[in-house]
Amino acid sequence: MQTTQETGPTTATLDVARRFAEELKRSDAVVGFTTAQQALATSEATQALLAEYREAHQSLGWRARTGALDPAEAEHLNSLQQRIQSDPRVAALQQAQDELRTACQQAADTLSESAGIDLATNCGPGGCG
Repeated sequence: MQTTQETGPTTATLDVARRFAEELKRSDAVVGFTTAQQALATSEATQALLAEYREAHQSLGWRARTGALDPAEAEHLNSLQQRIQSDPRVAALQQAQDELRTACQQAADTLSESAGIDLATNCGPGGCG
């Protein structure tokens, strides 16, 4: 990355980064993820199912977190989990998330190669070091 006397990236570098971000935002992976996320968020049936699971899990408290449920309670939670996993909107979001993760990894690899640094090693949630 080009910098100007250690003050930061050049305007040209920032322009390239902005264009890259815009292209990524319009990519099939990002569009697919956003579409799947919106479909899940706007589905009353899926949201009701997720709320039912959250409520059941919360009402059982620490017993649900530690596995100290009686068989009927465990079966109820398992049934809800299976229904969530088989919900087409949840499945679509999981697939879209996997595709987005792959696209981001490929983009990071391309950027790493172009910039001559290993982004996966040198960058984390808080930024690059």
